[in-house]
Amino acid sequence: MRRSEPTKQPANQPEIVKANPDEVAFELEWHPLHEALNKWTGFMLFHVTELAGQMYAQAMASIRLLPQQVGVLQLLESEGPMVQARLSDYLSADKAKMVSLLNDLESQGLVARRPNPHDKRSYLVHLLDSGRDRLREAAKVNDLVNEQFFADLSQDERATLHQILVRLASSNRFT
Repeated sequence: MRRSEPTKQPANQPEIVKANPDEVAFELEWHPLHEALNKWTGFMLFHVTELAGQMYAQAMASIRLLPQQVGVLQLLESEGPMVQARLSDYLSADKAKMVSLLNDLESQGLVARRPNPHDKRSYLVHLLDSGRDRLREAAKVNDLVNEQFFADLSQDERATLHQILVRLASSNRFT
């Protein structure tokens, strides 16, 4: 990870420096947080998640995936075929966004939409073998991002952070 002064490049337009998932380099909009901004956990969390999001998006782009597409592949591998609306619900994506994500995954040959035998009005999204292969690539890229992003944390600290994030993400207090 390279520390630099902030650049003009928007966070949603990541620049991919290398496309090899084993050697992903990052061009990030990041600079050390001023000590006056370290007082509020919420602000620090916002700052750190922005950086992590940039890294993750750039890394996944090296294997032609968007972060939400990784989520689609993970859900389909875990749960099996499901209707588009259910995928949208799990990923908090609106219908138009989900259509766009699935169109791209389908054009890459990673998923297929097939008629739902239980509801002729809907289609089931199926994970194809090539989608499983890409998900394995994504897991390797994810590991690389984790190694780089969390390099300053011990294994115990990483595990604790992960447990805390799972607990926060699994909470229904925010609904």
